[in-house]
Amino acid sequence: MVPVAMAILQGSNTTRVIMQIMAACVFVVLLLGMGKPVSGREIYVTILNDLPGEVLQTHCHSADNDLQIHEVPYLSDYQFNFGENIFGTTLFTCDFTSPKHPTGASIIAFQGFHYSTMPCVRYCNWSVNPLGFYLNGQFVKAWPSATNMENVSKLFCILFPFCVIDANLYV
Repeated sequence: MVPVAMAILQGSNTTRVIMQIMAACVFVVLLLGMGKPVSGREIYVTILNDLPGEVLQTHCHSADNDLQIHEVPYLSDYQFNFGENIFGTTLFTCDFTSPKHPTGASIIAFQGFHYSTMPCVRYCNWSVNPLGFYLNGQFVKAWPSATNMENVSKLFCILFPFCVIDANLYV
């Protein structure tokens, strides 16, 4: 027999260590050389604009990727995909505005398994309508109301007396 094969059969400690190092090297080379995400899991996000007659402005980003601002016409969608990292800490946030919702809203479009209780494993299908944001058909968040934003502005101005509530009105 070949000396290496004999050493493996005899189970020498040195041979076991060498085989473990070789196996680890092969594993790392395969992971890095595949050109796919290390976790092997590709995530697909779709955002459907269901705001009648409005163009939805969306800006999605993670710590590593800024997907820039996209304008999505009514009944059209914006799609992107990415590889989730091996630690399950991938987090994509999207910011939205529209003519009837100029103050905008933000959602977590995807969060990795490290954080997640999110009903989105691989396909995240978002729908944005006048009531708010839905993920895979489940209601997630409402648009912030203008009344709430006005109340926040008034409270801010009570705390800081020289603020501007309206362009023509100083408190």
